[in-house]
Formats: sequence, C-alpha cells, structure tokens
Amino acid sequence: MEQAHARFGVAYHLDCHSMQAVSTVMHETGAGEKRPDINLGDREGVTCDPEYINTAKDILVELGYEVKINEPYKGAELVIHTGRPQQGWHSLQIEVSRGLYMSEVTLEKYPNFDSLQRDLGTFVNRLSDYTKQKITEPA
Repeated sequence: MEQAHARFGVAYHLDCHSMQAVSTVMHETGAGEKRPDINLGDREGVTCDPEYINTAKDILVELGYEVKINEPYKGAELVIHTGRPQQGWHSLQIEVSRGLYMSEVTLEKYPNFDSLQRDLGTFVNRLSDYTKQKITEPA
C-alpha cells in the first residue's frame, strides 16, 4: 500500500474471501439465514471512500448478483489495518457466497462455476478501470 500510494498518489486494496451460503449458530443473527450472493465490507464507511464501495456494488449488481454492504460482514483485521481513506488508502473486503459455485457438503463445483469465475474477472477488470481513473501519473 505504501509503495502504490507513493507511486500513484492513492492505493486500492481488495481483500477477497468466501462465506457460507447460510448462517450458522455462530452468527449474531443465529442459524439458517440466507446470505447475499456477495457481501462488501468497509467497516461502516471507515476503510474506503464511499465511491469505491458503491462502484464495486454497482458493477456486481449489473452482473446480476445480490449485493449487501456490511451485511453480514463489515470487514476484518486486514481492511482495518490497510484502510485509511483520509490518507488515500482504500481497503474493501469482499465475501462471495460459496453457494454460488460449490456444494458446501461435497465440495464439488456447480456447473455455473466457470460463469462466476468470468463474472468475477469482469468485476476486477471494471473495478481496476475505476481505480486507474483515480491515480496520478508517476513522476
């Protein structure tokens, strides 16, 4: 993050994870709650500029996914450590429901695994295009 910020005047970080498709008893709302396709977390606006998280959400919604912000996850230690939007360090956590691409019982890939993989590639490319618009040219 320091090197990117020094070189481009801003740094963007995407912390990627997977989550269970349905909550367990360990979750604060209890067991059995269906989770969104994708959760984006910024610690309630603390770890990145609102434009960054909203751009990410818009891209994913356009691709056909149900997206929630900070629900059920707000972001963990890595985004807390790296997210300092007031200094130009933007960190965003993304959680993808495993129910989109695999059986959580057998661990077998679902037939739509490849299309999800392509969609996530499109997402990363489009989000990268957004971040490129925010950087300054290196000296």
